[in-house]
Amino acid sequence: MNHADERPQRMFVGAGLIALGIAAQIAALFVVGFPLMITVAGWVVAGLGIGIAHSTSSVLAIELIPAGEEGRVSAALQISDQFMAAVSTGVGGALLALATRMAWGQRFGILLALCFVIVLAFVALAASWRSAPQRSA
Repeated sequence: MNHADERPQRMFVGAGLIALGIAAQIAALFVVGFPLMITVAGWVVAGLGIGIAHSTSSVLAIELIPAGEEGRVSAALQISDQFMAAVSTGVGGALLALATRMAWGQRFGILLALCFVIVLAFVALAASWRSAPQRSA
């Protein structure tokens, strides 16, 4: 197995680590004794997953570009990176504001925002699973 064959697996592992790290953030909302340790550990795990999945997905996308389409695909990658960061930040902030407005409490607002982000992580997990090359038996 060469390195190119391992890329979809690395994307899957990275997306899984992101989901695990976000799940730790959700758990930290309900832990009384030591939520800071869980929060820090969760972000370390999620950050490792982002580092693995993001760079791997970019390399995989660039590897699959047809000749002459490099600029268009590279621009699309940059736009999607910025767009999803803005969308997830905006939706998370809106959910937190909604919870505050409805007097549901800050913790519930953070929970809503994290639930939205973990859904995105599971979408990435499913997409990375589907990116693996189909092997005939």
